[in-house]
Amino acid sequence: MLHGRADPDRFHVRGYIEEGTTTTPHDLLISNGVSRHDLALTALRHLRGRPAATGDLAARYVHRRDEIQRELRRTGTDPSSVTEWTWQT
Repeated sequence: MLHGRADPDRFHVRGYIEEGTTTTPHDLLISNGVSRHDLALTALRHLRGRPAATGDLAARYVHRRDEIQRELRRTGTDPSSVTEWTWQT
């Protein structure tokens, strides 16, 4: 799909990495670096101009992702902040 296209380095492909573990769906997303927090971090890293606030925002995403992962590993289920999350209108 990218062969022959201009600037193919602008694409960042992510996918599932099998590790033979049984865990929650969101833990798998975090483990594979494709949770909503990880994707936002990737987008921030690739921003042109890199505004000063990017570092603080990235730190908040990392903190929240890690907080969710600690909770789901403690309880064995994805927290409601993940399972009941919807786009805000």
